[in-house]
Amino acid sequence: MKLAVSAERRDDAPIRVLLVEDDLADARWLRALLEASREPAFEVEEARSVEDGLRRLRDACFQAVLLDLSLEEGQGLTALARARIAAATVPIIAMASQQDEELAVRALRFGAQDHLMKVLSDPHGIVRTLRHAV
Repeated sequence: MKLAVSAERRDDAPIRVLLVEDDLADARWLRALLEASREPAFEVEEARSVEDGLRRLRDACFQAVLLDLSLEEGQGLTALARARIAAATVPIIAMASQQDEELAVRALRFGAQDHLMKVLSDPHGIVRTLRHAV
């Protein structure tokens, strides 16, 4: 099994982010938000399922992963654990649709760098979280 390694980033290069999100509206919103950022700039690649995300982690280098814990597949923390194994050195930011403090704490224990609530997150907070993660 090939493990994903966090790609080194030059200061002027965009931050490569893998967005694992099955909700098309949320994915569009997050992509637009990140691609509108100039400092830092982001390059976003999308995966619609855990399996697609894991495949992309094996095939390419990313500096960060945004992982929706409420994927329709229902894998939540299991998906996070699998991504953590596949991308041991890549920071993973867990996202959830609802405010759930217990899930946030568990995600951090499972290896997430941080946890965001999609509905409560302001655009600058998401960019700041990613910038600090890398």
